[in-house]
Amino acid sequence: MRTLTRRTETTSYSTFNVADTLRRLEALGHGVTPARRSVVEAVAAQPNRFTATALCTAVAHRSPTIGRATVFRTLGLLVRVGVLERLHSAGGRDSYVVGERARHHHHLVCSSCGTVIDLEGCGLAELIESVAHQHSFRVEGHLVEIFGLCPTCRPTGEGADRPESPGFT
Repeated sequence: MRTLTRRTETTSYSTFNVADTLRRLEALGHGVTPARRSVVEAVAAQPNRFTATALCTAVAHRSPTIGRATVFRTLGLLVRVGVLERLHSAGGRDSYVVGERARHHHHLVCSSCGTVIDLEGCGLAELIESVAHQHSFRVEGHLVEIFGLCPTCRPTGEGADRPESPGFT
C-alpha cells in the first residue's frame, strides 16, 4: 500500500534534533568538533528543504571561520548516517531534507514551490529485478524522484492525469 506524506518548505514529518544528531555521530565513531557542531546547528535552523549553498551562507553568518569544504563534508556525513536525505533535481541543484534512509520511499518534488511528497512503498521491485536480470546487473539500491508541479502550483484547470513534460504522451 502506498501512502503519501507532504512536506513543505517549513514543515516536516520528522524532527531534527541537534543533541540527538550529535549523539548519533559520536555513537558511530565520528568526532563532534566545534565546526561540525556549528554545521549541525545550522542544519536545524534551515527550512525543511534546503540547498548546500543556503547552508554554507547560514554557517558563514554563524561561524565565519568555517569553510565550505567542512560544510560539504558534514552534509555528506549526515546523509551517510541517515540523518538527511539528498534530493536530486532535474536542474542539477540538489537539496537536502531531514529523513531516515531505513524507511524506503521515493519523492514527488514540486519544481516551483519545493514541496516534497514522500511516496511510501515502492512498487518497482519486479521492474528493477527484470531489468537487472536482462543486463546481468546486481542492484544495490535505487532512487526515484519525480519532478513536476503540485496542485497548488499547477495552472487552474490542468489535470494531474495529463502531464505536459517531454516524454509523456
